[in-house]
Amino acid sequence: MSSKFIQFFTPPLYIEESDKRVRLKGYIRLRGFQHELLKIFMDTESKDVVLLSAPTGAGKTLTLLLPLFANLELGEAHYYGAVGIYPSRELAKDQMASVANMLDALIGEEQKLSGAVEALRALGGSEVRKLLEKYENERGEECEKAARKLDECLMAWVYTTEDGRELPVILFLSTSDSVEALAALLHGAGIIEELSNMRALEFLATRLASCYRVIFAVPEYPYLLAGRAYGEFHAIGAWLRVALRELASLLAHYERGDLEGWFEALLRKMSRQAIRDVLQTTREEVGRLKWLFGLYGLPVFFDEFHLYSGFSLASFVSLLYAYLREGAVRKIVISSATPRKIVRIR
Repeated sequence: MSSKFIQFFTPPLYIEESDKRVRLKGYIRLRGFQHELLKIFMDTESKDVVLLSAPTGAGKTLTLLLPLFANLELGEAHYYGAVGIYPSRELAKDQMASVANMLDALIGEEQKLSGAVEALRALGGSEVRKLLEKYENERGEECEKAARKLDECLMAWVYTTEDGRELPVILFLSTSDSVEALAALLHGAGIIEELSNMRALEFLATRLASCYRVIFAVPEYPYLLAGRAYGEFHAIGAWLRVALRELASLLAHYERGDLEGWFEALLRKMSRQAIRDVLQTTREEVGRLKWLFGLYGLPVFFDEFHLYSGFSLASFVSLLYAYLREGAVRKIVISSATPRKIVRIR
């Protein structure tokens, strides 16, 4: 599958409206750049990397729902969600709240499931529902305590289409705290056998696979998780060395105004030999983590790129490498509030 590198800029003084309206229960009129992005998502065969510059308040956050809008326009599910990557946990949480407000308007507040337990009970299947009901009845206080930690991080709506189909939409803030809270709830209810963050994420990736999922995260978390690097300092060093090497290359190309050249060079490096020599692992080991891409293997949006710095910027490069390597991820959007991130190389 060939990859395209697309770049467009939205001027800060005038945000052009389009004639395109997307309707769920409520409707929204897309702005010009949102409509252009929707067209890109409706081309489901091509693999695209999009650089988007749009000022604060222009509507970049709404783009996380464009894969959902594309599904509705095309009449079938080509995309099962989106991943929003932000330079800080606070910003990720704020953007999740913004998308939640949009879904209240588009689907209806009355269609929002009241809390994480109800969401899991409604969407996890009959076995999960029975186990959660048993947990609530027998150990209600413990269940409530676990759920309180999760309620702000896991939200769900159920949209009923015009032909009567139910379309669940889930928002999940993926941080170490939220995943631990999810693991505690699932383990307490007996849904997962061991108290494990990996098992909790596997549950989200497999048992809720039919839902449209929007995952909010910082660049370090999925990158480190995918590399199984937590607590393994050698692995962290190996990945970080790759990240810094590619970061230096990225900055050099950026200074020359040749981001497309860096992108093409990165694609050429993704061989079996590169995985072994550079990442110090094997394709077999990467293959064992395939289920993880069931959760994170979605169209990815790197937002507020002008705020990335230090380790978050290095992690961005590593995570971008992983997404480019993963053939199932067909759309990558890198957005910024400024048309150019000023970088100096010494």
